[in-house]
Amino acid sequence: MAFNKVKALQEAEKLVGEGNVAQAIRHYLQIIEREPTDYILLNTVGDLYLREKNVAEAMRHFNKLADTYTREGFTVKAIAIYKKIQKLDPGRVEPLVKLAELYAMQGLSREAREQYAQAVAFYRKKNQTEKALEVYRKIIQLDPENTAQRARLAEFCEQLGRKADAAQVYLEAAEHALRGGNSKDAELALKKAASLDPKSSKVRLLKVRLTLAMQRPEEAEKIIHSDPTLKGQPGARELLLEAYLASHKVREAEKLAVEVFRAAPGDFSPLASFAALCIEKGEFEAALKPLSEVADQLIEQKNAAPLVEVLRQVWDKSPNPLPALELLHRVGERTGDEFNLPEVLEALGNAYVQSGELEKAENAFRKLTLREPENDRYKDLLKQVLQKSGKELAPPTPAELSSEELALAPEPDAGPETAPPAPLEDAEQAAVKEALENSDLFSRYGLVDRAVAELAKALEVYPDQVEIHERILEICQRNQAARAAQAAEALARIYAQRGDTENAERYEAMARRSGGKPAAAAQTPKSKTAEFDLSSVLPHGVEPAQAPAVEEVVSAPPPEEAPVDLAGAPVAENEATFESETREIDLSGDVAALTGPPEAASAEPEVSALNEEEARIEINFYLEQGFEDEARKAIEAYEEKFPGDPRVAELRRHMNDYVGSAQASANYSGASSTLDVGPAAGPSAPAARVPEPPPVSARPRQKAKAPAAEPDLLKSLASDLASSLEGIQEKAPPAP
Repeated sequence: MAFNKVKALQEAEKLVGEGNVAQAIRHYLQIIEREPTDYILLNTVGDLYLREKNVAEAMRHFNKLADTYTREGFTVKAIAIYKKIQKLDPGRVEPLVKLAELYAMQGLSREAREQYAQAVAFYRKKNQTEKALEVYRKIIQLDPENTAQRARLAEFCEQLGRKADAAQVYLEAAEHALRGGNSKDAELALKKAASLDPKSSKVRLLKVRLTLAMQRPEEAEKIIHSDPTLKGQPGARELLLEAYLASHKVREAEKLAVEVFRAAPGDFSPLASFAALCIEKGEFEAALKPLSEVADQLIEQKNAAPLVEVLRQVWDKSPNPLPALELLHRVGERTGDEFNLPEVLEALGNAYVQSGELEKAENAFRKLTLREPENDRYKDLLKQVLQKSGKELAPPTPAELSSEELALAPEPDAGPETAPPAPLEDAEQAAVKEALENSDLFSRYGLVDRAVAELAKALEVYPDQVEIHERILEICQRNQAARAAQAAEALARIYAQRGDTENAERYEAMARRSGGKPAAAAQTPKSKTAEFDLSSVLPHGVEPAQAPAVEEVVSAPPPEEAPVDLAGAPVAENEATFESETREIDLSGDVAALTGPPEAASAEPEVSALNEEEARIEINFYLEQGFEDEARKAIEAYEEKFPGDPRVAELRRHMNDYVGSAQASANYSGASSTLDVGPAAGPSAPAARVPEPPPVSARPRQKAKAPAAEPDLLKSLASDLASSLEGIQEKAPPAP
C-alpha cells in the first residue's frame, strides 16, 4: 500500500492531541524516514522529546537540524536553531562558536566578536588556553587592522608565558600600524617585540622600515650595516637602496640599483627611482649608466617601455642629451619602434651636429631619408651636413637600402624575370590618386590637354606608374594619337620588364596602331564628325532634318566629304566614343538646326574666331574648383588675343561677380546652370533656342516622376555632337 504522508501527519497530530507523545514521536520518525527532506519535522520531534524530559535526544535532533540548515545554506534558520540550543544548554561552548561562525558568514562582525569573546572566556575559565588562543586569533581575523585586539592577544600570550608567540603578535601589530601610517603605535609594538625576541631578524628589518618611514635613513643604514646577516634577508637590499636614495647617495645607490633589479627583473621601480634622483640632482650620466647595463635584458623581456620613458625624461632635462639619444636609438632599433625612431634620429643628428661629429650626423640623417624618401625636410638636413663636410648628396647604395629593409620597386634595367612591384607606398598612392582625380575633372569639361598635363606631373616623379600611363592612353586615343602611342609604348616597356609578355605585346600593337593611320582618323582627319541617331530622343512626329554641310558651318575651306546624315547612318565604332553624362555643352543652335525647318538650317552663320562655348566652360570650371587665379589668367589671355570682344568682357564680368559675391558663390552649382552657354555663332546669326518640350503624351516612354529629364538628355547628346566638331573650329589658346 502506498505511503500517504498527509494521513500519517494527521494521525501523528491526533496522537499528540490525545497526549500519547511517545507514540506520536514514533509516527513522526517513520515519516522522517520516508521523507528525509522534511527538515521541520526534526524540530517537531525535538520539541516532543523535551515534553518527555528527554533533553539529550532533543539536543541531538536540534543539532542535526542546525547542521542540515548550515549545510544546505539556510544560515538564518541555522542561527535560530543554535540560539535555541544555546538557551536550552548554556553550559556548552560549541553553540557559541557555531553562532560566531554563522554571524561572520552573514557579515555581522560585531555579533560574531561577541560570541567569540564568550567562547574565549569559557575556555579561559576551563584553562583550555590552546583553544582560547585559537578563538582569539579568529577574533583578529575578523578585524585585522584592530591593533588593540592584537595587543590584548599579545598580552594574553605573555601571561601564558609564550614569549615567541607574544613577540610574533606584537610584530604583526607593528606591521599593521606602520601600514596604516600610525608610526607611534608601530614603534611601541616594535619595542615590545624586540624586548621579547631581541635576536629576531624580522624585528630588525621592520625597525629599518620604521626608521625610513620616520625620515631617518642614516639610522636605517646603521641598523643594516651593524648586522651582516641582514643583507641576506629578503627585502634587505631594497631597504638599503631606499636608504641610499633617501640620503641622496648616488654613488652607493648606482651599483645596488642594478643588483636589486636583477634580483626581481619584473620590477623596474628601483631603477626608475634611482634615475629620478639623478635627474633631480643633475647627474645625468650617472642615471644612464645602470640603464645602459639593463637595456638588453629589458628588450629581451619585451619590457622596454618604462626604460624609454625614463630615457625621454633624461633627454628632456639634460643639457647634453646625446648619450640619452644614443641609448634611445639603440633601444628603438632593437624593438622596431617605428613610431618614435624618426623623432629620435632627427634629434640625434642635430646633437651630433652640435658636437661636431658630422659623420655620425650624416649617418643619422641618411637613415631618415631612407625611411622617408619623400620628406623634403630630412633631405635638407642631410644636404646641410654634407655641405659642411664638403660632400655632395649621392643616391643610397644597395647595402644601405637593404639595411633599412625598404621595399623598393625594381630598377628600370631589371631583367625580364623581375617580380611584380611591391604595393604602392603611401606617398606614391596619394600622388597617383590626386593626379587621376584632377585629370578626371579636366576631362569632364573637355580640357584634354590640361588633363594630360596633370598626369604628366605624376610621371615626372613616378615614370613607371602603370595607372597614369593607362589613363593617358584612354583619354588620348581619340584626339591625340601621338601621345596615346607614347603611353602605349611606355606600358609595353614596363610590362616587358616585369616579364608579362602578353600585356607587353598587346600594348606594342596598340602603339603601332596609334602611331599609324587608324581607320577613323584616316576618314575624318580634320572634322572628326560623328554620326548619331537622334530619332529616339526627338519628339514624335518630328523627323530629323538633314544636317547642313560642313561648308555651311565653318568659314574654313570645306573638306571633301558628303554631308553628314544624322538620321540614318550608324556611329562608326572607332571614330568617336563619348561620355555624355560627363559633358554638358549647350548646343541649342545646332539642335534647332536639326529640328527646325530646312530654311533655317540652310542659313549660313558667321562664325567668330573666339570659341565662346569652350571659353565659358573653361572659366566656369576654374571658378567651380576654386582656381580663381587660373580663371583670371585665362580671361587675360582671351583679352590679349581678342581685344574689345564683348563676349570676353562678359566673361570677365561673370568672373568678377562670382568672386565678389558670397551669395552668388553659394548659389553657383555648376557651369551649365550659371552661364547660359549659347552656340558659337557670330553676331549676324542670332542664337537659336531649343524648342519647348512637347506634351507628355507625345514624348518617348520615360518615368512619369521625371518628365523634365528629356531636354537634359537632348542637351547631353547635342553636347557630344559639339565635341565631335571641335576640330573644325578655331580654338582659343589654353590659359598660361
